[in-house]
Amino acid sequence: MPIKSKVEQLIFIDCPDRLEDIKRIVQQLNVKRVYLICNSEEEAYLNGMGTRDQFGKLYKFIQQHKQVDLTQLPEISKYLKIKEKLLTFMIQVFFELEFVTIKDDHLKVIENPKKQSLTESTSYQERLKKIKTEEFLLYSSLNTLQQWLWNEEE
Repeated sequence: MPIKSKVEQLIFIDCPDRLEDIKRIVQQLNVKRVYLICNSEEEAYLNGMGTRDQFGKLYKFIQQHKQVDLTQLPEISKYLKIKEKLLTFMIQVFFELEFVTIKDDHLKVIENPKKQSLTESTSYQERLKKIKTEEFLLYSSLNTLQQWLWNEEE
């Protein structure tokens, strides 16, 4: 059993990837007061997961261009009308599923990749968790957050 210490105040500047992280830290440190600023660099909740249409549009773009220069990501983002942070996530999903390769800042499509669902990607699953966490921490009422945080059974 971990030793509990006593902390008066704890401030979370960044939004954690998982809700359990905040709860575990608060309980282990026996914190009296918690401040949640929850800045999100990725803005996962706001940018979402990407639609089937967006993933399809990106894949078609990669297939047509054979080799995509990733240093041109801002321009590609504008052309495809997909936010840059979301586009980066989508490329990571394709890379993990071995639909594409990345070498020297160049993205290439893999011919005849193994058929897999996008949901099989670790990045996809982690983003789902991050979206759930951001939504809960940023949009829940104070009462809901307090009940969740101070309830030790969850």
